[in-house]
Amino acid sequence: AAAGAAPVALADDAAAPTEDALPMGPDRPLLLAVDLGRCVVGVALYDAEGRLESFASARDDADGANAVGEAAARCLGARRATTVVCEGTGRRLAEDAFAELDLRGLVAGACGGPHVVSAEEWRTALLSPKERVDAKKAKHAARLVARQLAGDLEAWPEDLTTDAAEAACLGAWACSELKWRDEAVAARFGNGDLRMVAKRPIVEVS
Repeated sequence: AAAGAAPVALADDAAAPTEDALPMGPDRPLLLAVDLGRCVVGVALYDAEGRLESFASARDDADGANAVGEAAARCLGARRATTVVCEGTGRRLAEDAFAELDLRGLVAGACGGPHVVSAEEWRTALLSPKERVDAKKAKHAARLVARQLAGDLEAWPEDLTTDAAEAACLGAWACSELKWRDEAVAARFGNGDLRMVAKRPIVEVS
C-alpha cells in the first residue's frame, strides 16, 4: 500500500495486557494489522505476546473493504480482533475496512475503531535507510523481515505475498509500540544485512 495516511498514535487502551488481565475465549487480545489497498490487501494476526499467528492476502477489484474482510476471516476464524491497525492511502479506506470487519463480527466490542498509520512510520523503525530509499527496495526488505516473523510457524496458510508481508511488518511494529513484544523485530547480520529465513511449506486450512 502507498504511504500518505496521517500518523495516528496507538491508543493507550491497547497497551500490553497483564497476565492476570488476559481474557479467555474469542476476545483474548489479538492485533489485526491491515495493509490497505483499493483492490489488493494483506492482513496479519498477532497474539498478546506479539507473535505472528497467521497472515493472508486477498483481492477484490470492486471492493477493497470486502477483500479485507475475506482475508481477516481466514486468519481469525471464530475469534475477534481487539486492536486493528491499518496502513494505507487514507482514513476513508481504513474506516470502510473496519466497518466490513465489524459487519462480519470480526472485531470485539471494545475495539473502538482502526488506528491509521503511515508506511513511513513502521519502515523508519524496522528498515535501514538504504532499504527504504525507494518503494521497491522497501517492499523487498519487508518480505525478508516478514519471512523472519513467519519463521516460527510450522507451515504457512498461503504464500507470503508482498501485501501480507507488509501487514506482518506493520503488525510487529505495532506490537512493539504497544509493548506487546520486547525483542527486536528484524534480525540482522553483523554487517547490518537482514538475515535470510527459508520459506515454510504451505498447508491450506480447509
